[in-house]
Amino acid sequence: RLASWLEIEKQRCKDSETTYKKLLKDLSNQHSKLLERHQKCEQELRQKNEALELRNATLKKSIEDAIGEKARFEEKVSRLEQKFDSAWDGSSRKVMGTELPKPRN
Repeated sequence: RLASWLEIEKQRCKDSETTYKKLLKDLSNQHSKLLERHQKCEQELRQKNEALELRNATLKKSIEDAIGEKARFEEKVSRLEQKFDSAWDGSSRKVMGTELPKPRN
């Protein structure tokens, strides 16, 4: 009986070891897949981040250009207003042959 019991326990141990090795192999495979997926996600995030940084830089440049263009336009308007004011003599409403409205002042 003891020998029979020992054989049964030996077989159980072998079965447990087989099950353990199979589970360990499955976990190792799952870990590898998860690690690969994680690396892929990290790469995608880096690429998206780089694209967003480029987009931000482009938008910032566009805004800076628009601000510069606005400043140039305002400067032109100011020069035209100065020319108008200096051309106005107060007695004549004609400047360079064109009838002008009275100044807003």
